[in-house]
Amino acid sequence: MSRYFLTAAALFAAVLPAQAQDKVGSEQILPQDTYLYLSFPSISAMKEQMTASSFGRIWNDPSMEDFKAEVEGAFGGNLDEGLAQLQAVMGMSLDQLMNIPSGEMSMAISGGPGNSLGLTMFLDFGSSEDEVNGLLDKTVQILESSPDLILSEESFDGTDITMFQVDFNGAAPPTPLAKEFGWFVKDERLVFASRQELLEGVLSNWSGEEKSLMDNENYAYILGKCQTSPSKAMTKVYFDPYGLFNGLVETQSLPQDVLLGAAGVLGVLQTVGINQMKGFGGVSETGNDVFESVSRTVVMMDQPAQGLMRMFQLGKIEQAPPSWVKENANAYIAVNWKIDEAYSAIAGTVNMLMGGNAFESQIDALAQEGPGVHIKEDVIDVLNGDLRIVLAPGEGEGYGTDQILIVLGIKDDESAKDLLTKLTAQAPVESREFKGATIYEGPGPTPGQSVSLTVSQGRFMVAIGGGILEQVLRDDDDVRPLAETDEYKAIAEHFPSEAVSVQFTKPAEQYRGIYDILRSGDIADQFPGSEDILSQIDFSTLPDFDQIAKHIKPVGGYSVSNENGVFSETFQVK
Repeated sequence: MSRYFLTAAALFAAVLPAQAQDKVGSEQILPQDTYLYLSFPSISAMKEQMTASSFGRIWNDPSMEDFKAEVEGAFGGNLDEGLAQLQAVMGMSLDQLMNIPSGEMSMAISGGPGNSLGLTMFLDFGSSEDEVNGLLDKTVQILESSPDLILSEESFDGTDITMFQVDFNGAAPPTPLAKEFGWFVKDERLVFASRQELLEGVLSNWSGEEKSLMDNENYAYILGKCQTSPSKAMTKVYFDPYGLFNGLVETQSLPQDVLLGAAGVLGVLQTVGINQMKGFGGVSETGNDVFESVSRTVVMMDQPAQGLMRMFQLGKIEQAPPSWVKENANAYIAVNWKIDEAYSAIAGTVNMLMGGNAFESQIDALAQEGPGVHIKEDVIDVLNGDLRIVLAPGEGEGYGTDQILIVLGIKDDESAKDLLTKLTAQAPVESREFKGATIYEGPGPTPGQSVSLTVSQGRFMVAIGGGILEQVLRDDDDVRPLAETDEYKAIAEHFPSEAVSVQFTKPAEQYRGIYDILRSGDIADQFPGSEDILSQIDFSTLPDFDQIAKHIKPVGGYSVSNENGVFSETFQVK
């Protein structure tokens, strides 16, 4: 059955949406009990945003003309042949297909009338009704040819509904999710669903006057925190994983042999506190005078955290990168994880489920094996929760040679050194002294790279690429710290003082390495098996990277905790 479902969905996907400005949005029509929701409110606005984005500006930069001509020459013939085949199958050209969309496209997994649950898709097509009806006619022809599908024409509130029942050779379907699918067309909108009840539920609230997803308290809260204006929204996402799992159990939408076990799992999830997770979601928006684009997300949880949810608590951080993070850093992330709380949450949950001090006993037993590391005494009690990650350009050539530095804050250097000694005692590493620190070094993930570990001045450091570790230990005054650069300052001014995590990225510098490999003609060596495609293009026609790097601005982000969970924002400056 799945292949027919996918065939129908794929043909519908070709009919991307077009939406009149006054049309009721899908979030006002979908049931209040919606567990997963993804919406592109305006495909036409998204196209405009793509053109105005950094990648759109790069593609339209005059310096790219030679490369675009090269691509056209390399693939033009095959493309023309493919477009001709598409037109023969679809009955319309690619341009006609691409001219259909201009409004909303969305999908959701929701509950519905009659204790039902399933998938619903909204595709708005504007004035392209003839083209859409042509595609639907072809869809019906394809599906009718299957002996496993039975076509029926239904009607609800004056709207015709096309339904296909799945025939399991007279047997009951393994799950209600697999028994049928169908669609209807109304008011320049195509709606597809995996259950007839869902289609009827949508028609019952077509005007958006009844209870809907907008009345879901969790979704409404997330939308209120993340959306500044409906006209700016490019994407909207919402997911309630616990609610979805609970809905699958309550509606008996899982196979019978799975349902009983799933009900037991649901009880365990409640016991360990996972039901405190109320959902997460976010909105990405077009930019403003300061930002090119902004994305905001919320992870919504009941407070105070209980059970395993205590694992995810964050503390306030020192935002500014330390002086040893230098200006050559491509990315910087800082977060403070309440690691003691996390360990306590795991221990308490395991002991509750298994009884006694089962967790502590297991940890003690593990400490008698291997290098003899006691997770609580040698690791958890030594770390203070600070975590900083730094990325910098690699010292070698080739893709994937960027240096990575992971720095864990520690309470006591001597205890951390003892831990490092245990970890490296039987490992294939060599040790050396540098600036008063003992560096343990072994082979890295790619040829020419190394993995280095050391403890110094309240830091347990792990580096891929030895150069960055030595740079940190030197902390030379003649190399400017990242915190003093204009690029970082332009990002950091938007960080709130109460942030529990911050991030800074220079995408241009991260892309530079792979771009230069493209221009050199060695890209096929980096991706074995792709020679046939990559060899058809002369990548030396690409402009020098500095000619397009001006379009790629730094990206920043932060997270803050509040009474309902964690709010995060990521933005790219202009």
